[in-house]
Amino acid sequence: MKEKKGIVVLWRSGVDLVLRSKSKNHIDMDVLEMGGGRWRFTGIYGEAQAEFKYKTWELLEALHVEDDEHLPWLCAGDFNEILFHHEKEGGVP
Repeated sequence: MKEKKGIVVLWRSGVDLVLRSKSKNHIDMDVLEMGGGRWRFTGIYGEAQAEFKYKTWELLEALHVEDDEHLPWLCAGDFNEILFHHEKEGGVP
């Protein structure tokens, strides 16, 4: 049996979400708070293979370009990027 992977978003009562777009590597939505606040949330699961990492950054760039409202924007998730040498395991240093 093939393992299914995906992104899950949980939220509390009083918050509405409006889906902008989604793929196997992202979910992009507007967050509408009860008090009238509105902002944007993008959950990311970055490409794990080095030769495809550019796709994650191209996706984020495309999502940014299509935002004509300039809402406050939170991007969170697993970008699958190594920031520090001690985070790497195996392979060529």
